[in-house]
Amino acid sequence: MCAASAARSPESRLRQDRGIGDQASVELQSPASPADLAPGGDLSLRCRVDGVPEPQLEWFHNGVRLFRSERLSFRGRRMHLASLTAADNGIYSCRATSEAGEVDSQTNFALVLEGENVPRISVLPGDVTVRREATARLDCVYDGAAVTEWYARDGDVPLTNSSKVTILPNSSLLVHNVQDADGGLYRCVGVSEDKNAPQQSFVARLRLALPPSVTSHPLDLVVDEGEDTALVCAFTGSPHPVTHVSWHHGERPLREPSPHATFHPNGTLVLRHVGLTDAGEYRCQVNTTGFPPETAKVATITVRGSEGYSSGSLPGVGDPGENTMAKTVTITLGAAAIYMMLVMGLMIWCRFRRARRKAMLLLQVTSEVGKSDDEGGATTELRDKAAVGREPAVRSDNGGDALSHSSGSHSQHSKRSRSSYDRLQYPRHDLHTMMLLGRGEFGDVFLAKARGIREGDQETVVMVKALHSREEWAHADFKREMDMFHKLNHEGITRVLGVSRDVEPFLVIMEYTDWGDLKQFLLATQKESQRKGPKPPPLAQAQSIGVCHQVALAMEHLANHRFTHRDLAARNCLVTSRLDVKVSCPALSRDSYANEYAVHRNRSVPIRWTPAEALFEDEWSTKSDVYSFAVLAWEVFSQGALPQGDKDDAAVLKMLRGAELRWGAPENVPVAFVELLNRCWQRSPRDRPAFGEVALRIGEIFVDSNV
Repeated sequence: MCAASAARSPESRLRQDRGIGDQASVELQSPASPADLAPGGDLSLRCRVDGVPEPQLEWFHNGVRLFRSERLSFRGRRMHLASLTAADNGIYSCRATSEAGEVDSQTNFALVLEGENVPRISVLPGDVTVRREATARLDCVYDGAAVTEWYARDGDVPLTNSSKVTILPNSSLLVHNVQDADGGLYRCVGVSEDKNAPQQSFVARLRLALPPSVTSHPLDLVVDEGEDTALVCAFTGSPHPVTHVSWHHGERPLREPSPHATFHPNGTLVLRHVGLTDAGEYRCQVNTTGFPPETAKVATITVRGSEGYSSGSLPGVGDPGENTMAKTVTITLGAAAIYMMLVMGLMIWCRFRRARRKAMLLLQVTSEVGKSDDEGGATTELRDKAAVGREPAVRSDNGGDALSHSSGSHSQHSKRSRSSYDRLQYPRHDLHTMMLLGRGEFGDVFLAKARGIREGDQETVVMVKALHSREEWAHADFKREMDMFHKLNHEGITRVLGVSRDVEPFLVIMEYTDWGDLKQFLLATQKESQRKGPKPPPLAQAQSIGVCHQVALAMEHLANHRFTHRDLAARNCLVTSRLDVKVSCPALSRDSYANEYAVHRNRSVPIRWTPAEALFEDEWSTKSDVYSFAVLAWEVFSQGALPQGDKDDAAVLKMLRGAELRWGAPENVPVAFVELLNRCWQRSPRDRPAFGEVALRIGEIFVDSNV
């Protein structure tokens, strides 16, 4: 929360400028990349935060404050740590303090160094925000740890299974019926079998989501024409996972970005070079997922013109003191104002056109979706049956899916698209956030309870994907993915249950399962896992084949409708307690599964699951999905191990480019299945089988394995 006084005088404007930023983050300064960090080297971090006057900084390691020592020094906003060892691993954060208040860093730095017999963190715990009385989940996975333990806040006794907490087989921690006292830091500790090896600790913060409450309503202002001013709508409430402050001028919503107005996350609206047209009533609204919106009191801005009159009153024709010079100045200023209004109008019109194009891109659906909605399910079933057996090797010119197969006019297409998604519109305040799953290329992905989204169910646990990015490619990819899961109707593919587009960010609500993603399930079945609590047994050979067969059937349906997935992997499939598998796409590339993605051409790409033609030539097709499917099958039989885990990302890229990457099937894969996988991994897409053949062959192998 951040509050500021309304600017009325030079003194008050000076007081308004004294404050502290609403966000802070820890950034790596030296070396240039985390990959360059090594034992014995040095680490330099910077705390990025704004503040006037300069705020005082404190640094923390796993929540414990750091002080200057022989190896540790501070200078300005930087922290320098020399002679690094594995004992220095953990989460580094900062806190900025000034007379205006304090702010803790939300984005922190995780130091992960190799060490002899030292457990290595593979899934970092991330901060989570949940509603009171909900269940919070904290993930943490160590490789090579004899024991993984959780500690609450400053406690020195490890947590054990109870009515309050549950430690899952994959070491994830569940905190039930979360109350205010449960908030704070939780430590995940990896203990090595070697008693001389240092323990590894990483922390995550549990926060409670609070309903928004306006604590400081915007004030009425009198502003001189041409001056800058600010309206402050201070509020309390948790900013995660989705909080949006919107402003209205009269009945007109103010849009961002704008050269005339700046919107700050703390609720402050800054208006630059105020004109007579800026006079009027302003109101702000705080929107938080899972809670009703909160609206502040209306504030009025009165603008004093250059002639000394206020907005809403003009000088009379017979006013005393009127003279030729005043008329000349008035006419000149009027002409300049009209010119500026024309320029501003043109800029607003251009921005409106761009925003409208983006909105149309998100709302547009193929005409087949509209037809299926209008003509009923029988037509869809017939079309699906007619498509089975065809190999959809069709690509779009831009490397995407062949979505141009629909016919009909653009106007009919647009009307059907709008109608289709209008029927999916779901009220945002009926979503009750449970936990943040992670972050992807588009934005936050979180679990929520949706009231009445399915007939007969009072509440349904769903996965919600938010579109935070303003990049055009992100909007296009988000639309492509949304179209795909909305159009497809298959028991092995998650469905779009609803959308929420009344305010930014755009939300898509999708199915979720009781056991979560397939990757975490596979990791929990590893025999060498020493995790506490119940542990599912490893999958039998027939069960592993059955899982692969379900995915192949789902991908056959997806391919028959001329879609490509582009990110098929165990992390993007969901599994139920009955071992039913559904193809989905959480795509948590920014935190939970960041180690399974690499930055390539300024995009996060799953290079270990991607064939060369898609990676280097941007040629995505159903045959590139076939390659990814083979890697997923490798994951299933390897109990969730990282593909090509003995190589770093640079080596995988180099070997893919040089056609030197080789795949070997795990030992427990049937011979017939190995032959099929080798065909799926062929360098040329033409040499790979279609999903129809893949599903058929695995079905035959599955039957043989059960005989």
